Amino acid sequence: MKKRYIRIVMAVVVAVLAGTVAVMAGKTGKKADSDKAKARYFYVEGSVALAEGRPSEAYELIKKAALTDPDNAEANYTYALLRMTLRNDTLTTPTEVEKSIARMRPYVDMYPNETEEAMNYSFLVARTGDIDEAIRVAERSDTLAGSMPAILLQLAQYYTAKQDMDKAISTLERYERIEGNDPDIALRKFSLMYAQGDTARLLNESARLVRENPLSTEYLLIRGNAMEALEMPDSALVCYQQAEVLDPDDGKVKLTLANYYLERGDSAAYDQKSREAILSENIMLEEKLDMMTRYMQNIISDTTADQRRGARLFDGLLLQYPHEPKVLDLGAQYSATIEDYTRAQELMSYATDLEPENPDYWTRLAHFYFIAEDYANAMATCEKALEKLPETPRGLLLVYGTASSLAGEYDKARDVYQKLLDMELPGALLTDDAQTMLQKAGKLPYESLMRVSDYFQMAGDGSFKTGDIERSTKEYDVVLVLNPDNYTAINNYAYYLAIGGGDLDKAEELSRKTVEEQPDNATFLDTLAWILYLKGEYQEALEIQEKAMDSISPDAESSSEYWDHLGDIQYRCGQKEKALESWKKALDLDKSNKKIAEKVKEKRIKE
Repeated sequence: MKKRYIRIVMAVVVAVLAGTVAVMAGKTGKKADSDKAKARYFYVEGSVALAEGRPSEAYELIKKAALTDPDNAEANYTYALLRMTLRNDTLTTPTEVEKSIARMRPYVDMYPNETEEAMNYSFLVARTGDIDEAIRVAERSDTLAGSMPAILLQLAQYYTAKQDMDKAISTLERYERIEGNDPDIALRKFSLMYAQGDTARLLNESARLVRENPLSTEYLLIRGNAMEALEMPDSALVCYQQAEVLDPDDGKVKLTLANYYLERGDSAAYDQKSREAILSENIMLEEKLDMMTRYMQNIISDTTADQRRGARLFDGLLLQYPHEPKVLDLGAQYSATIEDYTRAQELMSYATDLEPENPDYWTRLAHFYFIAEDYANAMATCEKALEKLPETPRGLLLVYGTASSLAGEYDKARDVYQKLLDMELPGALLTDDAQTMLQKAGKLPYESLMRVSDYFQMAGDGSFKTGDIERSTKEYDVVLVLNPDNYTAINNYAYYLAIGGGDLDKAEELSRKTVEEQPDNATFLDTLAWILYLKGEYQEALEIQEKAMDSISPDAESSSEYWDHLGDIQYRCGQKEKALESWKKALDLDKSNKKIAEKVKEKRIKE
């Protein structure tokens, strides 16, 4: 087997074209018997099929060759490789891989000078964990081939896996004597020395490389990295600064310095070097984006930092890549993080213009409008995206449906939820009752089942807001059948039943279930208190509502309803002065609420 796959196959194809296939005997020698002849025939035909792009047919023919003549080492080697490259789980289990490797070994030992086949075999053996066998074959190939660089690299890897650091290092040094100094090899050697705890050797070797390569910033950076690993930060900084003097425009040096200053909390120096790295020419875009991502994460996680300072770095990056969608995307995400939604929308809109087929860009643009509470533009973006994209992204539809609901367009939202439901469970309808949906969705994977439940919940919320209590109740019945532990849904259902004039006893039963599960949840407590209020059980309602008030942020805008409920309950309990104070607090938090304003003005609940 002088050549692997293409090399063998091309030789066979040439033989076929010359009319000489019949004389190809391979390395198995002259025809010994009919089985061997058949095996050779199958092998040649299989090689031709492989060359002509018929892998399945090739596999069956070469398999026949191997099974017909178990001594045909070449056929067995090729059969083994095909077994492992087929997309067939049953042939790539650990047990089957070991069987394939066993078929390869006779060929490797029969023809040890076939270096490529031997090293392929050693690689596969190493992957199974048999490092000793991988080393045996690789060492033999190294001896026979005369120190080929590729073999040395692979052999060093096996020695490392064997934890034989000395042999790994000496093998890499042999590689260097052939190929010359190489920063990547130096890093591998230093990692091995560090793992050995051989500090002196590490420092001496890194110093030698710096001396031998006086014009290279890479070896200064490598030595600096070694110093940092050995907890010698001042010495590391000297190396980095020397590298910067050597090449003031080297972006990798700037990036290394930026990371150094970041580790030591020097944000001013970090910002400066990050900006210089961003503006450099010898750092690839992907590296710059990665750096900006980490930079963004660091600023966001630091609550004391000026989070807007990252905008300056993005401006520098945008000057270099004004029409690069990935840069626009990252800049938009950062802008949204610091709540500059207008800039986020502008950048993301341009990204969608440049790459209109990218569904993630459209989804993020719609989301940026959504979180800015610009529901009309969020919906318009979704509609535009749906016209342009060949497939409908689930995330985009979720934004579309939610934005439509918050904009009061409940029918449109309901249509979107139906589309989402159909994507998850074709044939399912929002009009299906609980038992029907349980039958349809019963075999769905858990995550899909939860999404179906969520779509019914969103539809149920919309139905309630349109005043269709009956439909909302039916949809919430589906939610609780599919996800009986969804306590937020149970709470919503109970609340809707209560304020919609439904079954208060059922509402109380559901609400108590949520409070038992989460006794300090202010929303659940408020719901239970209000249900008891509607049932005329004012004293218990007051006790529970007071507990709810202990669990909320008293000045949050969303707490206006809690204060209003507390006031109503206090009023029914005869605490009219306290009720008035609670209503005033509710009105302070929601000044446009006419019903609360009337209670404050009249100092009573209008009967």
